[in-house]
Amino acid sequence: MRLQTLVVLLLLGCEPGSNAARSCAGEAVLECDPYEWAVLEEASLEPSAIPIGDPRVRARVRVSARTCGERTPLPLTVQVQVLLGRTDGGPPSSLLELVSVEAPSAGTGTIDVMIDNPFTLAGGVPPDTNLSLRFVPVIGGCDGDALEIPYRSGPLVRP
Repeated sequence: MRLQTLVVLLLLGCEPGSNAARSCAGEAVLECDPYEWAVLEEASLEPSAIPIGDPRVRARVRVSARTCGERTPLPLTVQVQVLLGRTDGGPPSSLLELVSVEAPSAGTGTIDVMIDNPFTLAGGVPPDTNLSLRFVPVIGGCDGDALEIPYRSGPLVRP
């Protein structure tokens, strides 16, 4: 491995041999082209317990990801999904797409945006329920390393 590549990997905080390190070294990884792998370090949806179906409520999505920096060919998109019915770390009984947000430019690993309430009446998320949110980083067609966080849905509000 060239010294310059090793320095870049260390600055990105990638473990040698990881998918992120291999991608940032210019290697195709799984179905991903070089420089497309991203790793989420932090993610949040605020406020907690957003009321379901309330169109007056806005939400904030914050994401911090490691990408291949200036070599990243396209902007980072993060898909926020709801995992329902998970027990004891097992697979979810259902996976619902909640919202997608995008970084302002290629190579940017930070997203901090305000969005309309992502919990709609027709969305299928039960009110007042503990669930998990999965944040999936996508660059091009490449799904990188996702991050899951616990979340509690809010009460049902009918307009």
